[in-house]
This record gives sequence, structure tokens and C-alpha cells, in this order.
Amino acid sequence: MVRTARAEQEALKQHLLRVGARRCALCGRPFPVNLLVAAHIKKRAACNEEERKDFDNVAMLACLLGCDGLYERGYVAVGPGGQLLVAGEVNDAPSVADYARDRLRGRSTSWWTSGRERYFRWHRDHTFRNPVGGF
Repeated sequence: MVRTARAEQEALKQHLLRVGARRCALCGRPFPVNLLVAAHIKKRAACNEEERKDFDNVAMLACLLGCDGLYERGYVAVGPGGQLLVAGEVNDAPSVADYARDRLRGRSTSWWTSGRERYFRWHRDHTFRNPVGGF
């Protein structure tokens, strides 16, 4: 099972690199391939088999220098239309708030599409932390 998931992860990353211009979907910065991951928009464990195979919509490229961790832990989400949402809890840690303010505030992602919205909505409903007080 682990080998299958790793093979799937690598195939997904290669697919995303072809369409993602080697840029983080959240902060928009270009990165070397080894600093980008195929980040599932909806947690892989929550996806059914059909969703896991939806390479065009179920994932995005995210940088390992902050965005992947913030998204994975629910500090950042993507709203309808692509506007980035930042949870108010980032203000509890000044370095996290600084990162979010400097790299994410006011941004929209070009990775938002109507086909990906159901996955982004799942993340907002199940992972995103309280947006009150966010920016």
C-alpha cells in the first residue's frame, strides 16, 4: 500500500509540474522541483478511489518553505473564486503571521477552478481553522 501511494504521489507530482509552471499554488513563487510537493487539496485519506485518480483537480503544487504546512494544518484555505483565506490563529505565532502577511495576504490562486472547488470546499469545511480575525 505504501509503495502504491508513493508511486501515485510521484505520478501526481509529475502531472502537476507539467501544468503548474513549477510555482507554488499559494504564494506564487517559483521553486526547484525538490522544494515543491503534490499537495492534496482534499486529504488523500478522505478521497474515494475516483477522487484519488482525478489528477487534474484533486491536488496542487505547494512549496515546502511554508505553504504546504500551513495548508495541511488548516491555517490557509482557498475560498470560492480562488481568494486565499488565512485563519485568525496565525496571529498566535508572530513568525507564522509574518509569513502569511508577507506571502499570502490579498492573494488569489490561479489553481482555483470550478472542477477543484469541491475539493477546496471540503478543505474549508473539514480542515480550515476559524477564519475570524484572519486576513
